[in-house]
Amino acid sequence: MKKQNNEEIDILFVSNYSDSLNSVLNEVAENLDKDIKYKILSYRKTNIKNSISYEEFIENNFDYINNYSVNELQNRYKNVNFMRAVIAERNISNYYFGIEKTLGNKNFSYKEIEFLIKSYTLFLEQYFLNSKIIFGGYADNFISTLTYLLSEHFNKECLSFHPHWIVDNKTCYINEGIRCTPVKNYITKKDSNVEEKKKEHIKNYDNKTHFKEYTKKRKDVKKGLFGIISPNIFDGEKLKFMLFGYESRNKKIKKFMNIDKPSIYNKILANLTRAYNKLILTCAKGFIEANNIEENLKIIYFPLQIQPEASTSSRAPYFMNQLEVIFNISKSLPLGYTLIVKEHPMGYGMRGLSFYKKINSLNNVILLTSSFSGKDLIKKSELIIGFGGTTLFEAVAFGKKYFLLTKDYIYTDSKLIRSLENILTMFNEIKYFLDFEILDIEKNQEQDKMVKFFYQRGFPLYDEFEKSIAIGLEKILDIELSSYEK
Repeated sequence: MKKQNNEEIDILFVSNYSDSLNSVLNEVAENLDKDIKYKILSYRKTNIKNSISYEEFIENNFDYINNYSVNELQNRYKNVNFMRAVIAERNISNYYFGIEKTLGNKNFSYKEIEFLIKSYTLFLEQYFLNSKIIFGGYADNFISTLTYLLSEHFNKECLSFHPHWIVDNKTCYINEGIRCTPVKNYITKKDSNVEEKKKEHIKNYDNKTHFKEYTKKRKDVKKGLFGIISPNIFDGEKLKFMLFGYESRNKKIKKFMNIDKPSIYNKILANLTRAYNKLILTCAKGFIEANNIEENLKIIYFPLQIQPEASTSSRAPYFMNQLEVIFNISKSLPLGYTLIVKEHPMGYGMRGLSFYKKINSLNNVILLTSSFSGKDLIKKSELIIGFGGTTLFEAVAFGKKYFLLTKDYIYTDSKLIRSLENILTMFNEIKYFLDFEILDIEKNQEQDKMVKFFYQRGFPLYDEFEKSIAIGLEKILDIELSSYEK
């Protein structure tokens, strides 16, 4: 393999398959102080300044990578579960029980997956060692998840940007770690009366309304036709990529440079399956969905998660089979409680009728598909169980307890949030949290604390977005450099 990189790097940017992320990272870099040393690692070749591509790396080192022992790699990285990065990539694996036929993804062979792990790890590690901080995507694919895992191994701070619509649909945040936790020592604003407005925004938040506003502001975001057909069929360049993929002169690496190329056949089949599922569910709705909920019912609420998404793929990979999760919660319910399971609004059509029939077979579970308000269910529930997302923020806003199935999340600094410690002790943990009392005045304090936490760390999503990230990174770099000096 060619000589390792020994250059000192202040900020290492790791891009993924998206050309738009390349562009964003380039603009962020251009807004940095000229004395800051940076590199941008891209997936494919690019003309961006200070960039190095994975494509060039495997072109120049294919035989070395191919002959490199996967056992040696695992021995060097004893604490890294590389399969977590594979699981996060919808295009090369399929661990999504119940929605396999509606994804349209493709499967790589195990040998090809091993080559991908080896090649990307060898590509990244030579730059990680001499970098102060890493900045990349938010763990929703193979590249960004592997970036987090290797950063953790090398004890490097790994950051990303991510909007959290529920808190404020005009604000973005710099996060750290695979679970996208907002940087705790990073404050951008002073206290303000705006906190009350944010509390109201959370309580009145509606995802459908937000998406309409978002698509008006972001012209690159388009809604799918009939909720199932990709809008990319009207984009000439994207349609060309879907049909023919990325052209590479090196045939040996072509498949690895087209991980994000969808299979047209699988996509068409997936869209037809989703349309069929929607039709069948609409016809069968009266048979599988509860007509009403008894007024005095003691409720624990589990909202189904849309998949694939980082919330399960990267942050809770052992809970990706949501049917199994529901079964385990059902087995762990204290007597007198009923579990309400509600389908995600965007998940309708993703799962087939048999999935819902299995949920309905559980005698302490009630299934709802789409006609009930998630907010109303949160208000009626004694406990919400889930992977985070909108319901976590709404739960805190309404003073409700949230039992988190992941180790950590974007915001967990609240008495109203508790993480599952061990699936084998789920009953005891649920019972303990149900019995845990918190006063109304404390609930108000928790709401204030959550809103303040996010307000202080946010910056405008639509105004000087890249410049705001650059300013934030400079501040975090200063903190990191000061710790080096100590």
